[in-house]
Amino acid sequence: MNYLLDIKYAFRLLAKSPLFTILTTIVLAGGLAVSIFSYSFLHTFVFSDLPLPEGESIVKLQATEQGYDRMFDAVDFAAIRPQISTLSEYGMYYSTSVLLDINGQAQSHNATFSEWNLFQFSRVQPLMGRAFRPDDSSPRSEKVAVIGYDLWQSKFFGTPDILDSTIKINGKNTRVVGVMPQGYGFPVASKLWLPIPEPLFTTQNRDQVYVDVYARIKPDIAQNVANDALSRIAKNTYEMRRQNSDTAIDDIYITTFQAAQTNGADGIIVFTILNIVTGFIFLLAAINVGNLLLARMNARTKEISIRVALGAPQKRLIVQMMWESIIICVAGGVIALLLSGWALQQVNQFWINMNLADGLAYWWHWGLDLNTIFATIIFIFVAIIMTGVLPALHVTGGDFNAILRGGTRGAASSKGNKVTRMLLTTEITVVTVLMYLGIVSSFFANQLINLDIGLNTKNILSAQVSLPAERYDSHPRRNALYQNIASRLQQQSSVSDAVVTTSFGKNTFMQQGIKYQLEQDKPQAVIRSVSGNIQFTGVQLLTGRYIDSRDQGNTMPAAMISKTLAQTYWPEGSAIGKQLKISGEVETASTWATIVGVVSDRVEGTPVSDPKNLMTIYRPISQLDSGNINIEYKFIGSEQQARSVIYETLYAIDSEVRISALKSMEELLVMLRDLTHSATQLFLKCGLFALALGVTGIYGLTANSVTQRQHEIGIRRALGANDQNIIRWLVKLGARPMLKGLSIGLVLSAILSFATWQIIALDIYLYAISALVVIVITSTAVLSAIYLPARRSIQLEPSETLRCED
Repeated sequence: MNYLLDIKYAFRLLAKSPLFTILTTIVLAGGLAVSIFSYSFLHTFVFSDLPLPEGESIVKLQATEQGYDRMFDAVDFAAIRPQISTLSEYGMYYSTSVLLDINGQAQSHNATFSEWNLFQFSRVQPLMGRAFRPDDSSPRSEKVAVIGYDLWQSKFFGTPDILDSTIKINGKNTRVVGVMPQGYGFPVASKLWLPIPEPLFTTQNRDQVYVDVYARIKPDIAQNVANDALSRIAKNTYEMRRQNSDTAIDDIYITTFQAAQTNGADGIIVFTILNIVTGFIFLLAAINVGNLLLARMNARTKEISIRVALGAPQKRLIVQMMWESIIICVAGGVIALLLSGWALQQVNQFWINMNLADGLAYWWHWGLDLNTIFATIIFIFVAIIMTGVLPALHVTGGDFNAILRGGTRGAASSKGNKVTRMLLTTEITVVTVLMYLGIVSSFFANQLINLDIGLNTKNILSAQVSLPAERYDSHPRRNALYQNIASRLQQQSSVSDAVVTTSFGKNTFMQQGIKYQLEQDKPQAVIRSVSGNIQFTGVQLLTGRYIDSRDQGNTMPAAMISKTLAQTYWPEGSAIGKQLKISGEVETASTWATIVGVVSDRVEGTPVSDPKNLMTIYRPISQLDSGNINIEYKFIGSEQQARSVIYETLYAIDSEVRISALKSMEELLVMLRDLTHSATQLFLKCGLFALALGVTGIYGLTANSVTQRQHEIGIRRALGANDQNIIRWLVKLGARPMLKGLSIGLVLSAILSFATWQIIALDIYLYAISALVVIVITSTAVLSAIYLPARRSIQLEPSETLRCED
C-alpha cells in the first residue's frame, strides 16, 4: 500500500513540473534509442543466427594464400575431399550473375551454382517441386533450376504453373523443378540455384572454376581439432606446388558464414567499438538526467531532513525518491524501443531504396526481436541505477542535522565541485568533436555531390568479366577476345560505343632521362589499359591523339597521360613524344612507352583535392593486359535491353566467359552520393543530439552547482554585490570548463582531421570555418545553459539564501 502511495506521489511531483518531465524523458529516450538501435543493428549484422534448422552447426571452409583469404579451385577441393574426416557434410558452390530470359526480356539475376546436396544440407525442402538430385550435375542430364520465392513472385507472378516450365538461362533452355520457401537464400543471397556441372570438378584442368565450401562439423569433433586436421591436409596437399613456386593454399580453416560476411574478427572489433561509442552517448544522457534529478532532490533536502527527524526510514526515502526515476526511465525506454523499431525498419527500406537489398545476406533483416527487447530491459535497469539509485543514495547520505540547523540546503564540497567541472569539460569536449565532424562531413558531402569526376556516366554500363585462365592463357588469345567483344558490341543497334579496359591500380613509373636512387623516389599513377577510343566515357583529348586501333602488340609502345600528370612531370613543355616506363614490365628498350596524347583528368581516389589522385597513365590493352577486365559501353534506348545485350554477346562469343557484376555508371555515382549524403545527415544529427544532451547536462550540473552555492550567493549580495555581478561570477565559473572543453575538443578534432586526410581533404579555410561555427554554436548553447540557473538564483531573497549553510 505504501508503494502505491509513493508511486502516486511521484506522479504528482512529475505532473507539477511538466517541462522537466518531458525534457528528461526525451533526453533519456534519445540516449536509449541510439544505444538500442546500434546494438540491434550491429548484433544482426555480426552475430545473428542462420535462420535454418540446426543452423548453429553450419560452417564455411576458408582457404588462405600468403595470409589472404581466397576461394578453392574446384578441382583441388574435389581431390582433397576424400581426406577430410572431421566434417559430416560438405559441398561446393559459387555465386555469379546469369541472364534470365523472361517473356523475351533478358534480365540479370544473382545465381548460385552448387552441388546437388545443398538443399538437403540446409535441411530446407522446396515449397513446391523438388530439390536437386545427384544426376542433375551430369552433362547428359536435362538442365534444371530451383528458383527463390521472391523471384517466383516478382517475375513469374506466383503462378503454380512455373513447375516443369522451361525458361532460358544464359541462352540455354532450363526446366524449373522447384521453388524455395520465402526468406530462404542460402548460402548468402541466392535467388536462383543451378547444379554445378560435374566436369568442372572431375577434370584435371585447374583454374577453371573457383568455389566456396559449406560444411558441418561432426558432433563429436571440436572446432580446433577440425582446424588442425584441415591445416595438415592443406600442408601435405600443396607442399609440392610451393616447392615449384606455383600458387598454393597455405592453410584451410573453419569460419561461419556470418563472420565471412563481416571479415571475421574485424566485424567483432567494429561491433565492439561502435557499441562503446553509442554506450557513451547513453551514459551521457543518463548522467544528464541523473544530474537533473539530483538537483531536484537537493532542492528537497529540508523536506527530507524533517521526515528523517520524524522517524522515516532511509530505505523508504530512497525508494520514494527513486520512483520519479523509474517512471522516467520506463517511459523513456518504451519510447526508445518504439523509435528503434521504426529506425530498424527504415534500415530495411534504405537498402531497398539504394537497390542493394538483393546483394545482402538473407539473414540480415532488421527489426525488434527478443534479443533487442532483452537489451532494452538491461539498458533501462542501468538507467534506473544511474538516475535514481545513485542520486537518492547521495542525498540521503547527507548530514541532516546540519541541514536542519542551517534551515535549508547543504553546501557543495570542493570534491563535488571538481567532479562537476570535470563532467562539464567532458560533455563540452564530446559536443565539440561531434559538431565539428558533422560540419566537416557536410562540407565534404557537398564537395562530393557537386564533384566533376571527369567521366560521362549517362547511359553507360560497366561489366566486370572474368576469363577462363586455361582457354585464354596467352596475350594474343586474350587480345583477340577483347577486339571481338568490342567489335560485336558496336555492331549492336542499341550500343553506340564500347571499350574493354583493365585497371592495375596505383603503380610506380619512370621518366626517361631521370635516375632514381630508391623505389620510393619514383612517381606514382593509376595504370589503365584500354582497347580503343575512350572519348565516349568523358575523357577528353587535350593534345596529341587517343589510343586506338593503330596501337597493337607489334607496334610502338604507346601511352596517354592525364593533364595533371603532364603538368606535374613535364611542366615546361609538351609531354608528347616523351617516354615513360611502368614498373613491373620487362625492362627492355621496347617497354619504354612513347606518350602520344594528353587527356582530361579523372578522379582516381580520395582525397579528391590531392593532385596525386588525378594522375593516370593509359596503355593499349594489346600491349598491357590482365585476365580480369571491364567492358564499358554506351547504350541507346532501354537500359534493360542494353543489359541483355552484353550477356547475349558474350554468350555468343564464349559461354564460359562470366560476368561477375554489371552496373550502371550513373547508378554507381548516384549511390555513392546518396550514401555520402546519408552518412553526413547521420553525423549532423548525432552532433545536434550531442549538443542537446550537452546543453541539458550542463544545465543540470550548473543548476545543481548554483543550488549548492546559495549560501555564498547570499553573503555576496549582503556585502553589496548586485545582480549583474552575481550572474557574471556564476557565468565565469561555468565558462572555465567550457573553454577547457572547447580547447580539448578542437585539438581532438584537428587530430581526427589529420588522421582522415587520406579520405577527407578540404581546403584549410573550410576547416577554419568548421571550427569557428563549432565555437559559436557550442559557446552560445553552453552559456545559455549556464545563464538560466544563474538568473534564477538571484530571484531568491538574500535573507532566504543566507539561511543556507556553506
